[in-house]
Amino acid sequence: MGILRCSKVKTTIWQRFVDFAKALIGRDTQFISIVLPLRVRRKLDEAMLRKAVESCCGAPLDDMTNFVVVEGPMRLVKVQGHLFKVLNAGRPYIEDAQHSASRLTDGQLKAAILGHQAWLSVDDMDFSNTKLNRNQKYAAVGKVAAEFIDENCLAICGPDEDVVVPVNSASVEVLRKMHSPYELLEVLRESP
Repeated sequence: MGILRCSKVKTTIWQRFVDFAKALIGRDTQFISIVLPLRVRRKLDEAMLRKAVESCCGAPLDDMTNFVVVEGPMRLVKVQGHLFKVLNAGRPYIEDAQHSASRLTDGQLKAAILGHQAWLSVDDMDFSNTKLNRNQKYAAVGKVAAEFIDENCLAICGPDEDVVVPVNSASVEVLRKMHSPYELLEVLRESP
């Protein structure tokens, strides 16, 4: 089937972020994130990020409503009412990859966990926006994340949904068009 429950994978980087953000904003909130484990850290300057987001959203990022801010490793994108953080890290996302991989039977996921040396995430950061529901936020995060999937990308992780799936044409297409995070799982369940 190709689905791995994250509870089998030690993804403590995500948990540290969740704990930090909860402490920062002073309340429990739902985090929406797509993480892409990578073979190597990708180059991602402001122009590349701008091009990717404009491509998937169809909106120019050139005013106070839609824009990109790059400061060191932090990249923020505001587009069509969404606020995203894009992180591009040059270290493994899944801690203790050997242990996590030893618990898997799916060869592609095992190779992804063992082979990744970097990761990129797209995170929804607009916790106070009540105009957008969880599914709308997931759909937007998925569209942006799909723009960064290429031969360097080894898997697709939804840490808040507790899932890791292999990269294939079906999973990428669902990211681009999904209306809910559950569509990714459903398409993969239907795959041979």
